[in-house]
Amino acid sequence: MQLAVATPALGVLLVVAMVRAFCARGARTAPCDVLAGCAGGLLLLHLALALVADAERVRFHWTLPAMLLALPLVPAVLRDWREARGRLAAPRRALALLALPLATVGTLALFALLALATRPAEDGLAAPRRPQPDNLQGWREVAAWAATLAERHPQRVVIADHFMGAAQVDFALRDPRPVFALDHPLNRKHGRQVQLAVMRRDEVALAATAWREGLLFVEETARPEIDRVPAALALCQRFGSLVRLQDFDLFGGRWRWVAYAVTPLAPGRSALPCELPPQADWTSPLPPPRVAVGALDLRGWAVQDFSGVRGVEVLLDGVPRVTASYGEPFPGVRGQWPMSTDPNHPAVGFSARLVLEPADRGRRVLALRVSGTDGDTRLLAQRVIEVE
Repeated sequence: MQLAVATPALGVLLVVAMVRAFCARGARTAPCDVLAGCAGGLLLLHLALALVADAERVRFHWTLPAMLLALPLVPAVLRDWREARGRLAAPRRALALLALPLATVGTLALFALLALATRPAEDGLAAPRRPQPDNLQGWREVAAWAATLAERHPQRVVIADHFMGAAQVDFALRDPRPVFALDHPLNRKHGRQVQLAVMRRDEVALAATAWREGLLFVEETARPEIDRVPAALALCQRFGSLVRLQDFDLFGGRWRWVAYAVTPLAPGRSALPCELPPQADWTSPLPPPRVAVGALDLRGWAVQDFSGVRGVEVLLDGVPRVTASYGEPFPGVRGQWPMSTDPNHPAVGFSARLVLEPADRGRRVLALRVSGTDGDTRLLAQRVIEVE
């Protein structure tokens, strides 16, 4: 896939140029052999890393530095292959002649693909997904939502939980207020923690200001699902109060933000109140992608730290279909997150039987609506199913 970004013909020429220049290394070939060695080393490293990379992150650009280093070596190979004679002469001449036209078409196709990301984000799981990852889309919508909330609270300090959210809100807000970023694994992963400290936009700089009220934007889905409950509870230890204002979902909940009103943490105290949103998910057996008309037995868990869950409903295309039986023993949730403070532990499981009618045939969105004892509700665990 990474070599295909350069288009197949040019990709082959780049590899051949690297190998040929490196094998012919010597005093008369410098600096071609140095370029070939650096480019080949980078290419092999990134191809090896791609074997263990996950499918959630874009990686087709990893080999770009290697290709740029090797590009000056290509004209010599092009000249030789265009004039090739003897064995394999025909395919060599074809590759040499096709390299430039295919590279031009590939470049235009890539620009067209990236241009799709500038269109408004499709909300909901039922809409066809674009070929770009979710985090390349939707920033316009997130920024507009965050800027609207910030404008409603002009006296509050604006805080985001990581550098990307802080940058986007700062760009959209165009306000003299600085936007601070909390310490976050993404800051360190992308090498931004030191930069935030130099710019005095990190958590240390926030603590040094005499702020009284803040507006905090948290991207829940920036963390793996297993880390979301402890991360939410950790917010209660960083602020004096944490009051949930509003959620913002895109792509059927695959990208979820939460806005909180916060106050500074007083020494020796934890956040009161600390209003954390409900969390829930399906468990084994997970709702299959294809189901038949008839009864579908569903199980799962739901928690809301501090306040607890009042009830769970199963929705199909946003319409409540059945009220789940909530309060079944599910000690595994507490075992996974011993810090969870839901008062219902260990009885945080639910079960439901959803009867699918013939009229339900087709592509549907299955979801949970979790209600807390504090009156809070949230749409969670959305999944696309095909009813046959």
